[in-house]
Amino acid sequence: MANSIIFVSGKGGVGKTMISTNVSTALARTGKRVLLLDADFGLANANIMLGVKSDYSLADVLEGTVEINKAISKTKEGLRILCGGSGLSNLVGLDQEARFRIIRLVEPLEDTIDYLIIDAPAGIEENALCYAGASDEICLVLTTEPTSFMDAYATVKVLSIEKKINKIKVVVNMAESIPSGKAVFGRFQDIVCRFLPVTLELTGVIPSSKNIQQSIVNRSPMSKNNSNFKDISLLSEISHTIVNNIKTSETNNVTFFKGLLSGAA
Repeated sequence: MANSIIFVSGKGGVGKTMISTNVSTALARTGKRVLLLDADFGLANANIMLGVKSDYSLADVLEGTVEINKAISKTKEGLRILCGGSGLSNLVGLDQEARFRIIRLVEPLEDTIDYLIIDAPAGIEENALCYAGASDEICLVLTTEPTSFMDAYATVKVLSIEKKINKIKVVVNMAESIPSGKAVFGRFQDIVCRFLPVTLELTGVIPSSKNIQQSIVNRSPMSKNNSNFKDISLLSEISHTIVNNIKTSETNNVTFFKGLLSGAA
């Protein structure tokens, strides 16, 4: 039974895809069978971040032109990527029927993976809410910018009210330093817990880094560049913390896909 981890954010540009691709790569390097689902349908870019060319996407699978295995790319570390497609307006704002079609197509892959990592679209778009509601773990990415702060709060509020989610992990990205990032989390936690029945857990702080920015430009995850040990260890530690404390779905025997298909999300 695969464990599912979704990365969400209140707004774009906070480094959510950078973190999800690096966590996925770190897991794959330990020998785990990992599938990264780029669920930002129509605007997918996880494969670009990883420097992987995808000949086909989920759009081709939905059209029935290829089998789902042909739409899955693979990195040298063994990470499998299912790309939602980019620049395809027909994949933006999918209705419930289309989302369920995708789930039914991907569900048979669950027996072949240990971890399903979902890179969700930014904000409170319906696809993100549905997938978050069925995931074992939710990891919110925010930065120190006021707009990120407020949009992240709005995202937590919707997840709490509409999906009854009461526990969320948080990664503070692009912080001036680790202490300042922890201070940002403290302020965010105070506001969230004052008004919402949600428990927040700080998973990690990632300071602003030229090495990380360069890895994005180079389209290569940090774990491939052994010279940047400090940044690699931070991302590996975040990966370890998420996996080590995962709220496994085995407790209720409802997998990510079954949860969505049954309407549990």
